[in-house]
Amino acid sequence: MDVFKTVPYFYWTHSDGKTPIARTMSLFQRLFAFFIASCLITAGGGGGNHAFEVLRTANQQYNGVDLLAINARLPADGLSNTSDWCRDYQNLCAEFGLRPTGCGEDDAVQGGSNSSPNKIRCVTEYNSDPYINNTLGCAPAHRVAAVANLAFSAGARRDRSFGFNKCDTSSCQRGIYESRWSLSTTTVAFGSDGSGDRIVYTVCAGSAGEFWALLTISSIHIM
Repeated sequence: MDVFKTVPYFYWTHSDGKTPIARTMSLFQRLFAFFIASCLITAGGGGGNHAFEVLRTANQQYNGVDLLAINARLPADGLSNTSDWCRDYQNLCAEFGLRPTGCGEDDAVQGGSNSSPNKIRCVTEYNSDPYINNTLGCAPAHRVAAVANLAFSAGARRDRSFGFNKCDTSSCQRGIYESRWSLSTTTVAFGSDGSGDRIVYTVCAGSAGEFWALLTISSIHIM
């Protein structure tokens, strides 16, 4: 008996337990995601246009605020893909359909109790979300590390954990060490002499849904 003639095509199984249709659909989903992500990059949507290597992500609530925690690796040369690291951070979060964040309303919104132009510029120039109930403080490094430790049990430190602090042109630079006052702070991950393991933690405002996670190029593995 020829099993390939008697068993319907969609019931065939491979050694991994998947039918050809299941495998084809899985491949199709990945190819479709790659196509959409490529279109977003080409259209200037921000996704992928950054120098962070995303290692892992997790949705994490902190003091009642939804955040996406990100563990990433900096490039060996410490240079951003765009004009500066502030823009790279914006694009990193945009890759998940989210916004960067850091200092809250008190510091980064006009009329806030401690607001200043260089902190407001994170909102107006780099789309930082300040409406997080000031939950990360300002500078946000300590609490970003706390979020990362909740999400990953990572032993994250404040000097490798960042959110937006201030975004004046002297703080947003192509060099990551020179950007330590904007992406506050990454000095242990990448020192003034380039030393460090380049491992950092950050957050984006909101939660990433499955669709946006699928669009993340770093998570696509064509099988």
